[in-house]
Amino acid sequence: MESPNPTGVAFDPLSAARYGDRYLTPVLFEPLAKAVFEQIPLPDRGRLLDLACATGAVGRAALVRGASQVFGLDLDGARLAARRPRNDGCRARAEQLPYRDAAFSLVVCQHGLMFFDDRTRAAAECFRVLSPGGRLVATAWHATDRNRGFGALNRALAAELGERAAGNAAVPFSLSESAAAQALDGAGFRSSVIQLEIRVRFPSVDALVERFVRSTSLAPLVAAREYALPRIADRARADLDAFLTPDGLDFPAPAFAIVGEKPAGST
Repeated sequence: MESPNPTGVAFDPLSAARYGDRYLTPVLFEPLAKAVFEQIPLPDRGRLLDLACATGAVGRAALVRGASQVFGLDLDGARLAARRPRNDGCRARAEQLPYRDAAFSLVVCQHGLMFFDDRTRAAAECFRVLSPGGRLVATAWHATDRNRGFGALNRALAAELGERAAGNAAVPFSLSESAAAQALDGAGFRSSVIQLEIRVRFPSVDALVERFVRSTSLAPLVAAREYALPRIADRARADLDAFLTPDGLDFPAPAFAIVGEKPAGST
């Protein structure tokens, strides 16, 4: 989620990417990857493309489960630089994948489809690089009216940082099942939907706000307004009190995976 720095305050995208990999990836993206692979088994052989790979949560989860080869691709150079492992990352656009036809048996795109300029073109590129019978699995959060914890955070961001900042934060929750299916079906896939849910746990509301903001395109805004973080937390706290436990903040985060299968007779 790259954006210009409107504040003029020094901002290090690599540090933000590493911060996010340390504090958000274990809470959000590793559990999501695990949930996907519990329902979508890895192929016995073949190569996996981790599309919109960020710092590599999907690829690491696949390797743990015995994937033979994993390749990562992302447009964000900072997240690629923070990727673990780094030696298989490629910077390129999803709409123009730098791979040969039928190169992969599985493509997983974790929370990336909503950011692509042309979703159907990106899905068509996935179709091209998949072998016949291969699958594309693209995940997305459900909207914030169903994601109450993140909905509370986004309302607090809007109140404190403005609608533009809140709009950036809302993009990951903007893709509907029907829009995702339309993109895949338009590329030639046979699509179906799987429902997912993880538990999101942070030590406190303050930890949620700080770790989310400092890991995203919102970081430059608070670099010039450090006082904003506790104010955002205060605004969110009333809505999040229902999710507080003796161990900290704990709320459900429903998501879905659109699964597209490339027909066996396709080229």
